[in-house]
Amino acid sequence: FDSDGFCFKEFFPFGGANNPQMWRLSRSYYDSYAKFPPSQELAAAMTVPTLLLHGADDRHVPPSHGEALLQSLKAHSNSSVELVLIPKGNHFLSSTPALNKAMAAIKKFLSSLGSTPR
Repeated sequence: FDSDGFCFKEFFPFGGANNPQMWRLSRSYYDSYAKFPPSQELAAAMTVPTLLLHGADDRHVPPSHGEALLQSLKAHSNSSVELVLIPKGNHFLSSTPALNKAMAAIKKFLSSLGSTPR
């Protein structure tokens, strides 16, 4: 962090070696993450089936974090939890193929619960 309390982080998916784009992030932004309850606490309060979607090519949050969240939620919740890794999906699932795969996963998940998604 600089003397004004900011740091810079590369912005994906638009950044990269040939087109670096940076976010200016404040210390308070980083510190706000400490206010989130631990996954075990969230899991204990879960009362509905949960679908986690995670881009397999996410450069903001590695897919291993999605896997760890899945394991934590499964270990501490009585609700069913499912993780779908979206092939070639970035953090925002911003490509049409990734978004289509995410939508298909959501429809399948809802159908498994007896819903009839459109």
